[in-house]
Amino acid sequence: MLSENEFLLIREFIVTKAQALLKQESDVKSFGTVGLPYRNHYEIIVENRRFIIVAKDVFFEIVHSVLIEASEKYPHLFGQNKAELVIEAIYNVYHDFNIEYFTEFLKNNQFAWIVELSNDTVLDKILRIELFRQIKPLKNNPEKTEFIGGIFHAFKHFSYNGVPLSYNKEINNFDHPTEIFEYIIKAFFFENHEAETRNDKTYYIAKTNFNIRYDLRFVFYFEPKTKIFFISSIRKDAKA
Repeated sequence: MLSENEFLLIREFIVTKAQALLKQESDVKSFGTVGLPYRNHYEIIVENRRFIIVAKDVFFEIVHSVLIEASEKYPHLFGQNKAELVIEAIYNVYHDFNIEYFTEFLKNNQFAWIVELSNDTVLDKILRIELFRQIKPLKNNPEKTEFIGGIFHAFKHFSYNGVPLSYNKEINNFDHPTEIFEYIIKAFFFENHEAETRNDKTYYIAKTNFNIRYDLRFVFYFEPKTKIFFISSIRKDAKA
């Protein structure tokens, strides 16, 4: 259980990072909330190491319950290579705002941070996860669309009770969508990273075990002034 002192240490660390990121982002709406209450902090233990996920309310609700409900009520809207249909399914559960505003709200205002705690210290390495960064047409088929970045991009490889959890048709069942965090944590905090420069931006590539045939290849974007990492992309790579 997270102690009050640990909560305050994490809060101070994240507020400092978020305020620095505000200066780097052109869309300041994305980072309007920098300090989140105790109830928004969730602990996960991976290989005897402590990680804290600090999530905004709607981000947490979508991953923990709404995505399941949406996939059960509207399975025909998942796995259609149309990112907008996934948003529609979630919107049908929420019925909040109009759908255009709802899409922008999810993109700009819903996110989580992941940090590691060790010996009453918040370690420097920090990952920020959006639901998604953008929706774009597929390069080889502009009639289809995909999520760029974020957890909805990660979900393209997974399913729940045989229903895809994102726009892709791939079926790899989770017992619960929150299992995605363990894959993310292992890739980001445990695996070796290979640096790569693209268009003067630095990315770090890491692979973590997916199944007997494949690894998951994560690409993390590194923002150098704030030293914050973001999920850029995820794909399956056949094992050597």
